[in-house]
Formats: sequence, structure tokens, C-alpha cells
Amino acid sequence: MNDRHYFDHAASSPLHPDVAETMLEVMRETVGNASSMHAFGRAARQRINRARDLIAEGLGCEPGELMFTSGGTESDNAAIAGTARARRKQGKTHIITSAVEHHAVLHTCDALEQEGFRVTRLPVDETGRVSVDDVREALTPDTAVVTIMHGNNEVGTIQPIEEIGELTRAAGVPFHVDAVQSLGTEPIDLGRLPVDLMSFSAHKINGPQGVGALYIARGTPFEPLLHGGNQERKRRPGTENVAAIAGFARAFERCVNERETKKLFLDKLRSTWIERLAAIAGEDRIAVNGNPLHRLPHIANISFAGLDTETLLMNLDLAGVAASSGSACTSGSLERSHVLKAMNLPRWRLESAVRFSFGLGNTMEEIELAAQKLKRFCAGLVLPTRRLIQARDQTSTAYRSSCSRHPHRQKSRESEGRMVRRTLAAQRSHSGDGLAVVRRRTRCGMEPRADLRRRCRSYCRRRFGSQVEGCGDRKVFLPKRMR
Repeated sequence: MNDRHYFDHAASSPLHPDVAETMLEVMRETVGNASSMHAFGRAARQRINRARDLIAEGLGCEPGELMFTSGGTESDNAAIAGTARARRKQGKTHIITSAVEHHAVLHTCDALEQEGFRVTRLPVDETGRVSVDDVREALTPDTAVVTIMHGNNEVGTIQPIEEIGELTRAAGVPFHVDAVQSLGTEPIDLGRLPVDLMSFSAHKINGPQGVGALYIARGTPFEPLLHGGNQERKRRPGTENVAAIAGFARAFERCVNERETKKLFLDKLRSTWIERLAAIAGEDRIAVNGNPLHRLPHIANISFAGLDTETLLMNLDLAGVAASSGSACTSGSLERSHVLKAMNLPRWRLESAVRFSFGLGNTMEEIELAAQKLKRFCAGLVLPTRRLIQARDQTSTAYRSSCSRHPHRQKSRESEGRMVRRTLAAQRSHSGDGLAVVRRRTRCGMEPRADLRRRCRSYCRRRFGSQVEGCGDRKVFLPKRMR
């Protein structure tokens, strides 16, 4: 039995064997450039046309409205920048987005802001959902484009894109939707949805990495990002990746045909995993982030009271469980999730959140096996309850606020820490709740026992790019099995 468990499908899903076979067939048999006029070129062009027709039919749009790209990031950049720049010629220089978008959207908006565009970043509620009323109030006569994602890649919250689309259509404003994470689990009918642009990526649906698509409704103002060829109706020049496009189409065909069955199974995997974690850590020591009703079936973002994200991920990795702290595009950094920050969650939930996501290859048996590994990992931990963590955060915040009001009180980390510990100790003496005594820890969280120091330094080199100074020389609270 495999002792490693891949619970990070939202970052990238494994390539399906049928997709790999289709791509190998194209690589072996198709050698021509799809823009060439000879027989080899025409054969390559036919492969692309068949793939485009198949995907367009499944999405409910015309084949000519579908443009192949290198993935979701390019699709988002092309949709937002291409439409905004085209609309600028009409005097429209305002962009509306939300604070929880993927960085491919947020950073594109930042770049356009440097070009003179005005950007409105809408807030979200504590579940990560955008208010339709906020969109209505943000729309102005000079709005160039509205871009709101379908399903969030970190917490799985689904946005009310139909209601937002009706507003934008009534206002005559192009509406872009990032549907990279929801393709394959949520029904998408572009012939019915009030959407003008929509982004997709193949590697989220068990297709190849490096290929995606952008839907551009007929008549939508658009300027290409690239120049130098007539491919994709002059909207995206460059020689097409025929094998990847064919693989995308095969993966899309599978996910459409199996969507309803797959969705039910993924939702069962998710709910079972949450139940097992609640049983292991205690229901009052975990919190599920995101909207409980409007959500994707395969993503579970969970916070663990009393632990931090980096230590959790490291120990999960050592236990053979692959998870992440959020978007794969930023998970290598130590910054906290911008999505959870925008949701205004308590500090303990922000600092201990881990994203688990499920897909092809995961089974109920695997969920149970992974849960047993986590049970052994948590056996030596005595975690504080959410109430104690919230009390700590409130005390720390109150202390910092007091110091800001009185500049002569030069606070230090030591004095603040002593105050927080005294408060928690007093509350714990009345509540009877247990609290882990966390000693100074290394960056990666490993205990400095002699037989673990080498393992710790090796992990740090792999995780952080270089050995962390002093790594393995300071103590942390760890499960009994690692003592």
C-alpha cells in the first residue's frame, strides 16, 4: 500500500492515463506545424480543431469564441488586460475585482493600476463571498471590466457569478470569470451564463500542465497581449502545442461525462476527512474556513488551534501527507494567505490554516490511513481550545493598542509574551483546558535531538533553499513519537 497521500489536487492534479495516451499518440504521429499548408500541417490543424469543437460543445459556446493559452495565468492576464486596454479607447478606465482573487488577477490589476487604471477591490464576508450589492455600488459609467472568480482556489467558496453577471450585462460592462478551479466539478453553460470572458486550465482536471483556454464572447472588446502571428484568430500568436491541446480535450471530455458522480464522491471524501480531523484534534480545536453552502466539493481549508501552518505542513510532509497553505503560486513564501486576511478571520485561524484538496486516485481507504497517521502525530500534543487562542489574541491586541496610545511605553516581545502567558494561565486555571508549552523552535519546527538534526537541516535545505542558521539547535514541542 502506498504510504504517501496526495491531498493537494487544487495545486495540480495527476495526469490521467487516458490523457497521457492521447498525448503520446499525437507526439508520435503528428509532426507538422498547424499553420503549414501541406498535409502534415493540415493534420495538426485538424487535431486542434477537433479539440476546440469538443471543448466548445461541452461549455456551450462557439468554437471561434475559444482561445487556447498556456494556462490559467495567461488566460486571466489576457482577459483583464486585453479587455481593459481595448475599453480604455472608449474612455473606460475603471476595473472592479475582489480581494480574494488569484494572484494572476490581483497582480494584473496592480500592473494596470500603474498604467493609469483605477481599481476597486471589493471586500468579502467571513466566508469569502462577495456581496452583489457591493458590486452594484462599485459600478460606474467608466467601468471597463469586472473580474470575479467562480470558485476560490484556497477556501473553495463559490461566488454569485450569475447575479453579478446580470448586473454587468445591464450596465454594458464586460464580465470576466476565473473558472480555473471550478471546471470539472461545477456545471458551466456559457450559452446561458451572463459572462463575457472565462478562464480555464487543463492541469486542474487531470490534463497536462502548460495549456489552458480563454472564452471570449463574440463582440467583446479585446486587445491581444502578444504579437507576431495569426494563430488563434490573431488573438494569441505562437505555434500551438498540439499534443497538450489534444490532452486538454481528452481530460475535459472525461470530467464532463463523470462530473456528477465525481462531485458526490469528492464531497464524501472531504466531509469524511473533516470528521476524522475533528475526532482526532477535537471539534473545539479546529475550524473549517469558507462558505458551508456555496463551496467546491474537493477543497477543505482547516485551521488548527495552537499550531502554525509551517510546522503543520512540515510534519504532514514527513508523515507522507501532501497539503498546502494556499495557492501553489505563493505557497513557497512565508506570508499569510491574502484570502484569509480578506475574510478577517481571527489571528489563530490565519496562522494555522492548511488546505487539503482531493481528486483522482484518492479513496476512502486512503482517507482512513492518512487519518491514522495524523492521529499518531497528534498523540503527544495538548492543544489549546479556540476560546483560549482567541483570548490570547485579544490580550495581545489590547496590549499593542495600549502601547500605541502611550508612546513612552516601549513594549518588547518579551513583555508582551509574558502578559499573554499570564492571562492564559489565569483563564486556564478556571477552565481546566490544557495548553501546550511551546518552547523556542527552529524555523522548520524540528526538535534538536542528535538523530533528528541532520533530518531537520536536510528538510530546511529542501524547503527553504538553504540551511537555516541555527536550525536544529533550539527546542520545540513535538509529538511523542519524535522525542
